[in-house]
Amino acid sequence: MSVVRRRFPLSLLGLVAALGLLGACTDEEIVYRDREPFNPPPDEASGFLGYYTADEQLTTCGNCHVGTHAQWRDESGHSGAWEALAAIGQDGNTACFACHGVSEYGNAASAAAGISVVNDPAYHDVQCENCHGQGFDHVQLPDDQSTWPIPRADVTVDPGTGRVLDTDASCAACHGSSHGPRSLAGDWLLSGHAAINASPASNPSCRGCHEGKAIMLRFSGQTSNYVERDSLTGQYQYLSITCTSCHDPHGSPYPKMLRAPIDVADLQTNLCMSCHNRGTEPAASFSNGDRGAHASQGPILIGTGAGYTPAGFAFDTVQAYGTHASGANPRLCAGCHVNSFEAVDDDGVEVEYSGHEFLPIPCVDAGGAISDVQDCGYGVTERSWAACTAAGCHGDATVASTAFTNQRLTVQNLVDIIWVNNDGVGPGGRPIVSAGDGGYLADILATDPTQFRKEAGTDIDPYVLTPAEGAIFNAQMLAEDLYDHQDGSKGIHNPFYYEALLAATIAELEDTYPFLAVRTDPAIRQLIDRALSRPGVTYVRRSGRVATR
Repeated sequence: MSVVRRRFPLSLLGLVAALGLLGACTDEEIVYRDREPFNPPPDEASGFLGYYTADEQLTTCGNCHVGTHAQWRDESGHSGAWEALAAIGQDGNTACFACHGVSEYGNAASAAAGISVVNDPAYHDVQCENCHGQGFDHVQLPDDQSTWPIPRADVTVDPGTGRVLDTDASCAACHGSSHGPRSLAGDWLLSGHAAINASPASNPSCRGCHEGKAIMLRFSGQTSNYVERDSLTGQYQYLSITCTSCHDPHGSPYPKMLRAPIDVADLQTNLCMSCHNRGTEPAASFSNGDRGAHASQGPILIGTGAGYTPAGFAFDTVQAYGTHASGANPRLCAGCHVNSFEAVDDDGVEVEYSGHEFLPIPCVDAGGAISDVQDCGYGVTERSWAACTAAGCHGDATVASTAFTNQRLTVQNLVDIIWVNNDGVGPGGRPIVSAGDGGYLADILATDPTQFRKEAGTDIDPYVLTPAEGAIFNAQMLAEDLYDHQDGSKGIHNPFYYEALLAATIAELEDTYPFLAVRTDPAIRQLIDRALSRPGVTYVRRSGRVATR
């Protein structure tokens, strides 16, 4: 354990005494005295210690927890909370103190405490005790585990009427409040990240992206301790993808204290893509009715490694970076999905949204405030297009809405050539190509069912993926109505990749199965030709076949 020792300066009289120049002993013979490892708490009743040396931003906790203190001081926005308050001239506003200083907010204190009681510089900034709780008992008995101040990671409670924000002992104490009716934590609570799905959370192969504790373990090795870490029983057995899943409260070298970068187009490194990159390529045994791509958003966005690759198809991301992974969108996923904006709700209240619902184009009401029900059309006034216009690529909401509508139609037209699902889902809740369907896949099934290994009487090699099966995978991944784990962007994540992959899939089916009645609609052929002729896109046709219809 490292203990910072403060020595009092050697006095002149002490120096003389030490040299034996005086015959009488005095109190000044004490040449130094170790400073105690902690100060008396300014708010004695609460036990909040605060800073050991305020002008050096040395926390009392940092006398022992040296590494964590350094991380907090150098990499955390929390350590600059009081300076940020002063920068806007509010360091005299007592209403701001509790969230910008050590207080009862965020921990298990049962009453006003810390800076809410004693306005002392020792309590400036968001320090260790804001989340961990008072440390006075711990510093007196550091080996007694019953005194360890352990924070909570969960920001919700369930009083029996549904999960709500916990504004007592969590991040939501400060990040669940704002100058309006919305907040960071409040927006998050309405997002998909806040939901707990016990099935994938309990599956060892899934929980690394579906369960908050496992996510923290994956990013940090679970070096931090928190209340829920070892809990395996009870109502809160699983932790949602909560604040600390993505943000390290001790600080990090990345903006907003994120655990990983968001501006790196790398599937393993990027914070969002590290999860939104699962099951994106079909196994050799994939066939009709099997589960398709699971979380393909990352590879689709950057245009690599998503879906079944038709023979002869290549997509050069260096040349083809012309969509939402371009330099105009440096924050990549977050560039569209995490954007703050202001609006006025139906009651005339000014509302500021944090973007933590992760909705790129949310449904809004007449005043521009996000609607409670996200089920609306894609018109100019029905949704907020602020994320699309922010980078300057789309001049205004009309341009953005029109581009979206056109792209959605293009994708649907290409998918319909491959597969039109007319009879709902099959076994396991997934669609299956059947006799009543339309498109090339239905024609192949009717003429040569051996191309689908789940059909009766097939003897095709189970470890060779046929072009028909690859087409099923791509259609499921890119269509908006064939599969509940589709990419979900309706073509917007990467329009060029969507179009190129679908066009190459169509071309390969036409090259492979000569019995197909090839679609010759001029508008459709123009879509296919355009998609395969863009810079960076290559498809080498194998047959040179001439369309017959």
